[in-house]
Amino acid sequence: MAINLMESVQECMGIEVLQKVDPNTKEPVPNGDLAGPTHTLLQATIPAVLAAMYEKSRTADTTEQLLGASSGAACLQILFGDNMGASAEEIAAYNNTYTTKARLTMEQVAEVALHVILTECSSNNPQEVIDFVALQRKNILQYLPASLRMGHLLGDNTLDDATRKMDGPVSGLAYSVERLFSDSK
Repeated sequence: MAINLMESVQECMGIEVLQKVDPNTKEPVPNGDLAGPTHTLLQATIPAVLAAMYEKSRTADTTEQLLGASSGAACLQILFGDNMGASAEEIAAYNNTYTTKARLTMEQVAEVALHVILTECSSNNPQEVIDFVALQRKNILQYLPASLRMGHLLGDNTLDDATRKMDGPVSGLAYSVERLFSDSK
């Protein structure tokens, strides 16, 4: 059974559990114990970077580029391309912090996530990585705040759709059917 990439990245970074997004508000459910600025920054950054990894790891060419990334900065360039600055600005605005701090955090998350993926996938086989990351979509979307507009920035508006953030028996069945008929390309 594949690991949960969201949980593994959180664990590797040594942070508290992130809050799932409420499908009604499309934002994380506030938790007073976990409301500090660092936690809020990671609440936005981890799912945003992982959503970009999901989007960009759908083809063998881009996945090979990700596997060859030498740093978090190189990984971000592959993930966000021309929208890297806008993505960092959205994360910074969400957290009321500096764009530079948001970008550095994005680089750190990208490095950790890539390390977790390479550890989980026994080889640098792009198809194995594509398959592994494709299974993570539901886990990622449950934490991705819609106000970040990552769907718009990554060219996939379904990422910001509230129905993709629901959890439960009926949603689980719908996700299973979606996986059956979806093509990872």
